[in-house]
Amino acid sequence: RETSRLAPRTWPFLYALTTQPASVTGYKLVSSGSTFTTKQIWHMHLSSDDYPQRILRAAAHPSNEHVHSIGRILGDRNVMYKYINPNLLAVMTEGVSAMEGHSIISMYLIDTVAGQIIHSVVHRKAAEPTSLVVSENWVLTEMHTVQPDNVFP
Repeated sequence: RETSRLAPRTWPFLYALTTQPASVTGYKLVSSGSTFTTKQIWHMHLSSDDYPQRILRAAAHPSNEHVHSIGRILGDRNVMYKYINPNLLAVMTEGVSAMEGHSIISMYLIDTVAGQIIHSVVHRKAAEPTSLVVSENWVLTEMHTVQPDNVFP
């Protein structure tokens, strides 16, 4: 009975990152009597033999984040709601393309409860230093271009 008072009604989900080779594992908190344990519910490899990657950065919503407005009122009085996923994890990885021979930075948006990739993007000819921030319904990334395709005089 005391355990039920301590634990929230919706059990929290946790995740663990393995930097190299890049992978993410999702866990669920499980109550067994007076103790808590974790149970693995999904595992995702972001790296492969053909394209080895390592995790550079990971970011999630701040725990104390307050959403100012959940939508925007349009001119026709309809409301366009923000897609806000409190379980969103952004992961930035780096690897070297075997075919092209240059650095590639990939970013994955992962739902940490379902263990699914919501969106991914690849930036070719990009390298560290990098930054990654997640807030409300946006993700901000920063990286350096190794060799720009278009060089302006």
